[in-house]
Amino acid sequence: MSDQEKVPYKDGEGFCSFNFINKPAMIIGIPFGIFMTGIFLLVFVGFGLFFTVGFISAVIAVALILLALTTVKLLCENDPNALKFLKYRIKGYFHKKKHKGKFYHSSVNDIGSRKNGDSTQKTIERKKISQN
Repeated sequence: MSDQEKVPYKDGEGFCSFNFINKPAMIIGIPFGIFMTGIFLLVFVGFGLFFTVGFISAVIAVALILLALTTVKLLCENDPNALKFLKYRIKGYFHKKKHKGKFYHSSVNDIGSRKNGDSTQKTIERKKISQN
């Protein structure tokens, strides 16, 4: 092992690790953006409702926001990318509803996509024949 590959750490020497690249920034187990949004809502909605409507409505609003933050924390407990996975599942569900269950394969070259090694021109001709 050469000297360039060694990286000094507090404990001694080790190797660079890129395990952190795929993980979102988290505060107390909640992704940073959602945490900051929750704190913002807690402060402004809590104080706003407290001074305009009353104590009970402020407590209910704060409790709902804390419940939402706790739910996000539980979702991200084992997998920090769980919210991305959930987002794609929800997008897929609505896409399936929109297209009534018919999923079509799409690729970069959709207009004349190749099938089984055929040339683009043969695929375009096959589509024209099938449309007639």
